[in-house]
Amino acid sequence: ERLKSKFYNYKNSYTEPLMKYLSNLSNDELTRIYYKNNLEEFTSDHPDIIYLHRTIFENILNLKKME
Repeated sequence: ERLKSKFYNYKNSYTEPLMKYLSNLSNDELTRIYYKNNLEEFTSDHPDIIYLHRTIFENILNLKKME
């Protein structure tokens, strides 16, 4: 369901090909898709992760300013 919400304009005709695609993936690939699609939700409530994200992005911005 989460993947369906990522489509710009999801149509019911996409369900079967999507399910076939997912059923042919390895457990590692499915896990990566799951975490990638839920990363924001997983990290939004964790202060340590929020701090790390901010620090990383601030450093990136600072590096770009120095260029």
